[in-house]
Amino acid sequence: MGRAKKQYEAKEIIRLGGNAPKNQKVPLIIKTGMNKKAKERAVKAETALKLLGMYVKKPKEKVERNDDDKGLDIHAGVGSFKAGVLKVNKDLFAQPSAVKRGPKPSGKGGARNGAKGRKRK
Repeated sequence: MGRAKKQYEAKEIIRLGGNAPKNQKVPLIIKTGMNKKAKERAVKAETALKLLGMYVKKPKEKVERNDDDKGLDIHAGVGSFKAGVLKVNKDLFAQPSAVKRGPKPSGKGGARNGAKGRKRK
């Protein structure tokens, strides 16, 4: 089988709900070099397409976000923040409803770590 056919069959299996094949394990220092070369090849192919007059998709502009935009501010939630402690009223949270479990079982408790009385010599 050719490489293209194997790749096509792998994609079909994934499309039909199968698991994707795992990538081969490669040491990190080698993988970084491989990624760098792959980026270089992609840029080279893109420039070749531009020279031929083909349409090339523009990269999306990244929008810089501050930590304030994430909404992770401690003061934004409920309760009051005082002296490094977030004080929250327990009435704000729904308590689990009590479930009837019947009478409490009676009887002696289990043995305590094998304690069977005084040891004899």
